[in-house]
Amino acid sequence: MSVDDPAQVPDVSRGRGSIRVLHVDDDLVELAADALERSSEALRVQTETSVDDALTRLETDDVDCVVSDYEMPGRDGLEFLRVVRECDPDLPFILFTGKGSEEIASEAISAGVTDYLQKERGLDQYAVLANRIENAVSKHGAERMVRRAYGAMDTAREGIALLDEDGYFRYVNQAYAGITGYERGALIGEHWELLYPDAHVDRIYDEILPAVPRDGRWSGRTVYERADGDHIVTSHALAYADDGSLICLVRDCDDDRDVDDFETVAADEDERTTSAADGILDDALDALGDVFYVLDTEGNVVYVNEPKVTGYDRAEIESMDSTELFDPADCERVVEGIRHALETGSDERELRLRTEVGGRRTYEFCSWTLTDADGEPSHVVGIGRDVSGRKDRERALNGLHRTTRDLMRADSTAEIAELTVEALADILTLTQAGVHYHSERETALVPAAWTSEVEDVIGEPPDLGPGSIAWEAFETGEVKHYEDLGNADDLHNESTVLGSELIVPLGDHGVVIVAAVEADAFDENDRRLVQLLCENVTAAIERITHETVLRKREVELERENERLDEFASLVSHDLRNPLNVASGRLELARGTCESTHIDEAIQALERMETLVDDVLKLAREGEAVDETEPVALSTVVERCWANVETDGVTLDRVDEATIAADRSRLAQVFENLFRNSVEHGSTSNRTESGDAVEHGSTGPRSQAPEDSVEHGSRDDRSESSHEDFLEVTVGTITDAADEVRGFYVEDDGVGIDPDEREQVFEAGYSTGDGGTGFGLRIVEDIVRAHGWTIECTDGAAGGVRFEITGVVAR
Repeated sequence: MSVDDPAQVPDVSRGRGSIRVLHVDDDLVELAADALERSSEALRVQTETSVDDALTRLETDDVDCVVSDYEMPGRDGLEFLRVVRECDPDLPFILFTGKGSEEIASEAISAGVTDYLQKERGLDQYAVLANRIENAVSKHGAERMVRRAYGAMDTAREGIALLDEDGYFRYVNQAYAGITGYERGALIGEHWELLYPDAHVDRIYDEILPAVPRDGRWSGRTVYERADGDHIVTSHALAYADDGSLICLVRDCDDDRDVDDFETVAADEDERTTSAADGILDDALDALGDVFYVLDTEGNVVYVNEPKVTGYDRAEIESMDSTELFDPADCERVVEGIRHALETGSDERELRLRTEVGGRRTYEFCSWTLTDADGEPSHVVGIGRDVSGRKDRERALNGLHRTTRDLMRADSTAEIAELTVEALADILTLTQAGVHYHSERETALVPAAWTSEVEDVIGEPPDLGPGSIAWEAFETGEVKHYEDLGNADDLHNESTVLGSELIVPLGDHGVVIVAAVEADAFDENDRRLVQLLCENVTAAIERITHETVLRKREVELERENERLDEFASLVSHDLRNPLNVASGRLELARGTCESTHIDEAIQALERMETLVDDVLKLAREGEAVDETEPVALSTVVERCWANVETDGVTLDRVDEATIAADRSRLAQVFENLFRNSVEHGSTSNRTESGDAVEHGSTGPRSQAPEDSVEHGSRDDRSESSHEDFLEVTVGTITDAADEVRGFYVEDDGVGIDPDEREQVFEAGYSTGDGGTGFGLRIVEDIVRAHGWTIECTDGAAGGVRFEITGVVAR
């Protein structure tokens, strides 16, 4: 049977199920998702914060609408839109951005944006966005249905035409153009009178057209005048759509009667039946590649075309329960879909249809409700489209994602090779595959793993060296696809039984080879999925290589640390003991005789003891900080200041903060920096002072020799008064969000020559004759051990400023 009224057009905007939204934004994306779902119960929002992650999501998940910000790290929203449009020209895409401009809007429109909405303050904007999403998806669904309908009409064997309410052609399919002898483009915009002999035009106006609105349709025979002037008898069916347009179905009757005999053709109208028009509709619907169906309100099949996938004819299907055509596991969902369509007006879901050979194929079923004159549901009409290819690809992608996680956890390149061939065989069903790694020693691609089917066909795979097609792919870094190996040059085995081969390089590490006995065995989807897998395999191999280098470096560092500890122990024990003996002897000598040489010798020994202390500190302070605790800067600064002989220098503590640090080693940083400022920053003369930070002195300065400052000593300051005192300032460094990211110590003294600022952190560097040059190096080592950085620069008042950044506030 046929649909009673061909003019009925389902409203695809009513009663749609959940709408799957992908929202891409690097800021407040979770808040936006929650607000959208609160604004509309139909929305189900997934989120990503970058374009690359969003593109990956689009490959694996079904999405009804994309909402994207404009400004994001990496690629922006317009670049995202262009990539999406290359893959799906029709997917609803809304640019929802805080950076609005006519230029951006113009570019977005040119790139094919569905809608453009500028962000506002508050949550009300999400209600507007939700409405825009629903409208865009509804429009897209209607357009998709229209495209399917036109696609079906284009492939129908019967002539189909749509005319506007004034009788001018707006659409004709190829079959209609063939019947009339005109090109399709030549008919568009022409009036239907063009196709009728003059003697028949009045009959159309007087009898046929008035019958269409009166009876709901008209069917019968008419005479067409073709473009070449020939007259033909056609079987004709007409119906009006709601908007006044005319739907026309035509079939050439091959009637050998005198078509110019008006009375003969007109008399046939008495014998016409609706079966003629029904036959045209049946044939048109059978020509569909999709499943077209009509169900009653009980779910019984009222009409269905003859989808060849099931193996049943129309009569058999109409006698069956609708659930019998589906996988038993989907039967409840079939009933649920019919009920949902009747309750809401439409339904869309994926179901597995049973095939003629006993298999299963996934179809996407879109159903709509038809209503009777009282507005009550009378039928469910719909279309089912085979999406099994897409679902297979989705399953493969999901499988490859799982493989990628395993690859990234692999402990060796051998394990990576095994995982790769397993994925090729089990997930992509490419059962003849192998991984070859590059061997510099052999100058060849050496097999690392392969499937058992490879051995069944060619035996154990050989090494592949220069001159082979695999080596060419490896050297050039280009994917090589040989649809027919019989036509390929430089084969390793000229008599190979293989018909086709795909070779994908793994960077500098080797290649993956996929083969088949048949020629032209790999389609575009196979190639894309293999390349995707190989990209992840390459990344996994590089991770292993990088980790191997790191482990080797860690072993070397451990050995260096052990040697350094041995050296420190040597310095501490083997040098300090003779120094103690010498010091003791000199003290005894001082009691028995007087000599200036003894005092100078004692000072020299004290100097050597200071060197020993500094060397030990330098060896130990560079060790990484494993444990930290919250440390209040104010507390540690005050204690360290009290431990330093400040000689009238004042401390100004600007800020308060708590950071994560090793308290003892942080104290060493502050004490050394304070001593550096006190000893070298003041503009007054301190001839009595000892060694400063670069010396690492921790003892009383009265015991240390006079030393020149790193900032640059002034020999003429001996006449200065002590009234010109120095001020040292400690403060915090914050970022744009006012979060503490570091601290500084600065003074208002003489500063450090810019040319010497990089050198002051070098071990042994000192501008004075008595300095050891270890002090600031010790500071730098402690800073680095915390994972921080230190920089020497100008102070606000012209002195020196040391900035330590990278700290974590607590």
